[in-house]
Amino acid sequence: MSKKIINIFGIIFIFIIGFVIHDLYDWFPSFITIIISPVSESIFEHLKMIITSYIIWIIFKYFLYKKNNLTENNFIFKEIITIIFQILFFTVVFYPIYKVFGENLLLTLSIYFVTISISQILNYFIQFKKDSNVLNTIGLIIIFIIYVITTYLTYKPPINDFFLDPTNNSYGINK
Repeated sequence: MSKKIINIFGIIFIFIIGFVIHDLYDWFPSFITIIISPVSESIFEHLKMIITSYIIWIIFKYFLYKKNNLTENNFIFKEIITIIFQILFFTVVFYPIYKVFGENLLLTLSIYFVTISISQILNYFIQFKKDSNVLNTIGLIIIFIIYVITTYLTYKPPINDFFLDPTNNSYGINK
């Protein structure tokens, strides 16, 4: 299996895993699911769905690479760049559209799919000439920091439209 095929498969994989992650907290409310999945319908909480579905993909992709004898310099750091791109791209595209059109499932899913697709194209083309344990370690630290920040903001969300759950007009954990 080539890197190109793996990235195409990744688009579908991430999209499907996102559906599971979306409802994980509702099915199994716990501190772990608070960290990795949305606890409300706010735009901010859905970023956790994007992050976690991609983290699961990174793990799966790592084993696919091993199985197919594929390597990449700075694998973890490259994937973290892709996650950050996904977060920024989704937010910049989705938020203004959401403000104009409101909640629209088809539009939301379309933007999510486009975000994943573009990020996988970007990921395919990111190349590093040399491998660096330092960059990969930085990537792991960045993931840890992202989860700390998102967890903190789940418990202490700012009073802002980005953090508002429009289904019950509340912020943060609703249960």
